[in-house]
Amino acid sequence: MSTRAFRTALGLEALLLRRSPAIWWTLALLVVLTVAAAWNGHARVAAIQGVIAGLNDDERQTQAALKATTARWEQAPTPPPPTVTSPGTVGFSLLSHYAALPAANLAPLAAGQSDIMPSYVRVTANPAYTFLTVSEIINPLNALTGGFDVAFVIVFILPIVIIALTFDLISREKESGVMGLAAASGAALTRIMFAKVCARVLVIAVTLLAMSVLVMWIGSTGSVTLGLWAGWLALV
Repeated sequence: MSTRAFRTALGLEALLLRRSPAIWWTLALLVVLTVAAAWNGHARVAAIQGVIAGLNDDERQTQAALKATTARWEQAPTPPPPTVTSPGTVGFSLLSHYAALPAANLAPLAAGQSDIMPSYVRVTANPAYTFLTVSEIINPLNALTGGFDVAFVIVFILPIVIIALTFDLISREKESGVMGLAAASGAALTRIMFAKVCARVLVIAVTLLAMSVLVMWIGSTGSVTLGLWAGWLALV
């Protein structure tokens, strides 16, 4: 097949795709779901950051109360001393500090991974296994259904869309008799199918490029460099 014939087959396939409302509705739905997922991930990360900002407020109030109790006892010491004067009691039972994981620029794109990588941990003087195994308090229903973010769309929804765009790539041509006519005319069927595949791959690639631009604009929490954007696009 010459270059001209390849361009002709590619153009005809692009024309068929352009005249197929189902394909454009499917791609539009994919873009809408991606935008909704980016907004949802951004809102979830913002909510987590709001919780993290106030995590240690209670601990600071506890420390102030312990200091006040200790100061009162030092002014008028009477046996037995209060428990707040015991380092073991204070370190193992009363005091703690929350260690928070800072949100990366692309954290909203995979906010649903917080169930396997908690955003914060309550650190005490106890051995690490006693607090590292404690997970965040989340809604059991959300844990069951999983987080709806861009990663969810890419992993679960995008493959379905790709299958919907390519499942009839050969069967439709056989049923319509196009492949039989092409074979009778002496055209190389493999190259015709390659042109059809290229046309659909191009449609999917342009859609993914548009999705990536929208995701970076809506879902990022900070400045996104060209390298970071290119890395995300390569992963997709």
